[in-house]
Amino acid sequence: MSADQGHGVEVEIDSIRTVLAPTQTLRLALDVLWGSLLPAMETDTVQTALRELDERLIKQANANLRTGILSRDYFIVTPINPRNPPSPEDLEKVVAAFRTLDDLGLIIIP
Repeated sequence: MSADQGHGVEVEIDSIRTVLAPTQTLRLALDVLWGSLLPAMETDTVQTALRELDERLIKQANANLRTGILSRDYFIVTPINPRNPPSPEDLEKVVAAFRTLDDLGLIIIP
């Protein structure tokens, strides 16, 4: 949720860049490779390999976020399926649940 709606915190962009740095160069290289393939090279095998690399980079970046500095500074909630995010109404329910937990003193920030 955005800070202008009254929830959330300002995200420290430098910490995110630091955590994602190990995969950033590979991500850029994959994007350039994928966007520059010659038509003769766009076989199913190549496309499958590029998708697998993409998935591995996403998994590694997410692992870096979970174990990096962000895990100590932020509580991140993400949908199980990012292609099917919760509705705005469901997001409001999630925010209300966290507000309730915070009001009851059940969220501990180290």
